[in-house]
Amino acid sequence: MLRAEKGITLIALVITIIILLILAGVSIVTITAENGILNKANEAKVETRGATVEERKTLWEIEKKTDNYLEENITQALEKLLDDLEQENLITSAERAQIERDGHVVIGSRDIVFMNKPLPSTVETTPYYPDENCKYVEGNLDTGLVIADKNGNEYVWIEIPKNITKDANTKEELYHVLNEYSIDYKDTWDWGLTNSDIWYEGCGLSQEEYNNNYMKMLNSIKENGGFYIGRYEMGSVVPRTESSNTTESAVKIDMYPYNWVTIEEAENICETYSLGDRTCSLMYDIQYNLACKFLEEKSEELTKAEIAGNSESWGNYRSHDMKLDRGKYMIDDKSIGEDSDWLNYTENSEVVDNMIKQNGKAALITTGASKENKILNIYDFTGNVFCYTLGNYQNGDIGSDNFPVIRGGSFYQDGSYMAASWNSWGDIYDREIQIGFRNCIY
Repeated sequence: MLRAEKGITLIALVITIIILLILAGVSIVTITAENGILNKANEAKVETRGATVEERKTLWEIEKKTDNYLEENITQALEKLLDDLEQENLITSAERAQIERDGHVVIGSRDIVFMNKPLPSTVETTPYYPDENCKYVEGNLDTGLVIADKNGNEYVWIEIPKNITKDANTKEELYHVLNEYSIDYKDTWDWGLTNSDIWYEGCGLSQEEYNNNYMKMLNSIKENGGFYIGRYEMGSVVPRTESSNTTESAVKIDMYPYNWVTIEEAENICETYSLGDRTCSLMYDIQYNLACKFLEEKSEELTKAEIAGNSESWGNYRSHDMKLDRGKYMIDDKSIGEDSDWLNYTENSEVVDNMIKQNGKAALITTGASKENKILNIYDFTGNVFCYTLGNYQNGDIGSDNFPVIRGGSFYQDGSYMAASWNSWGDIYDREIQIGFRNCIY
């Protein structure tokens, strides 16, 4: 009887090799892919390094305050800190150069501010950093000075020359000189409007908070020669609808407009952006007028007529052929009462290339989507969505004490009618697709 020989066939060997190759390929992908083990490990390493550098910077700041360093000694102390961090391989030579040049460095998800780059100033205006974690972004006093907080929310300095307020001290005196300075934008249609920054129930602030903030704002303008406003309309990270509750907000590019919001909700959101001892709120009505005056005085593109009479050329209005450079848009068709989905600016090129709204259609856009409405580094100042302010709308016809002032136009409107300085009114219970807001810091 013959004994059976045990062994592996050629076919089985080939199959085994194929399986091993597949497993090896899966292993390599698992290790080296974008979300693979190696990349995850490297990301974790960078995040750990960033956290350590940020902690060392924080300890250095505490030591700096405790030891009351003189200004010249702070530079020496920072140089010593950077020496230590570089020797310990916590920062690279390139990262050190960035810190010395820009005052901050990005390591992983952290933007770590070591020192504030001095901001440009004159005898008439002295911009400041709202807190020590803010940083310079771009621009100057002639092109629009932009700063950002530690979370990347961006603000532009609105210059109000100190010469305007030099002889004013009381609330009444300060308001009078600022009102006279910006009077062209208070009642551009000569309707006899008497908009006033007077507290009313439902604005989001108590009467004491409203009055205290107002006086702080006036004094800050006198002392510093200006204030900050959001570079963009307040944005939402996700699209908002009529049924939306509070959503995550940001003063950044490529955000969805933070609409469908009451004025009280808007003010509550603004307050969360306060920095250091600086207050953040909706703009008071006088501040909106001053921002319009700033655009007139500083911009080479705009005239008073284009701010107060016809803002069609630089706002997202129904009849403006606006070219989108980025972001998204949504078609709102009032004729059938429906909204489209949000589309990328590259989709449906016929609509994007010709944003004129026909047959009852209008397009709402994300923040900073077009360079056409960028003036002095400020985006979307008019059009797209109306802007809530803390002003109280009053005239002989209405005579009400609780109608919040809304300014500018919207994507539904015609810019030759509702220009940038347009005064209108809302209700404390309003939540509409075409009303949003912009924050300010003082």
